Amino acid sequence: MRKIVIPGEKLASAEEKNNGDHTFVEEGKIVSEVFGVLTESNNYMNVNPLGGRYIPREDDKIIGVVTSKKYKGCIIEFNSAYTAYVSTEDSDYSVGEVILAKIEDVNEVNEVRASDIMKLYDGKLVEMTPSFVPRLIGRKGSMISMIKDETGCTIFVGRNGRLWIKGDKEQVRRVEKAVKKIEEEAPTSGLTKRIEELLEEKT
Repeated sequence: MRKIVIPGEKLASAEEKNNGDHTFVEEGKIVSEVFGVLTESNNYMNVNPLGGRYIPREDDKIIGVVTSKKYKGCIIEFNSAYTAYVSTEDSDYSVGEVILAKIEDVNEVNEVRASDIMKLYDGKLVEMTPSFVPRLIGRKGSMISMIKDETGCTIFVGRNGRLWIKGDKEQVRRVEKAVKKIEEEAPTSGLTKRIEELLEEKT
């Protein structure tokens, strides 16, 4: 069972570990700033929030929807309290189009600029809790690779909790079923084996 921590909970000594995502150091201790799942990576203590909307970070890949057009640009909604601006000097976009993009910059007032845009066609947009995206991807991409191999679907995953799934209708349904199970059971151990068994089930 993965450990669930609460805001203000002491996680480790700052002399022995490094504070990572959603943690801070107080009186020599690493402390959680949110309610979430504790993970450790490369000696960094991280907390993945349970629930909540996506907080934009530079270099994250996101999946967004064009909501309006501006002079030489457009506005993207990406499951956050904020929106992103995308330049349209090199390409044109229509309201309602789904795109994959990289967050290029987030300034001090959380204005977001995105780049490296790719339009996504003929697929299905699926959402999950953003904090469970690392569990979906898996260590070194193991979980998402297994799902792709078992279903034959093309899958793009945004750190903002959105997936674009393209493939046979029945296989897309299998991906959705796996995603739902991951979201429901993310804090538990042995999840990879259970997802493997789920994908092996005959439909």
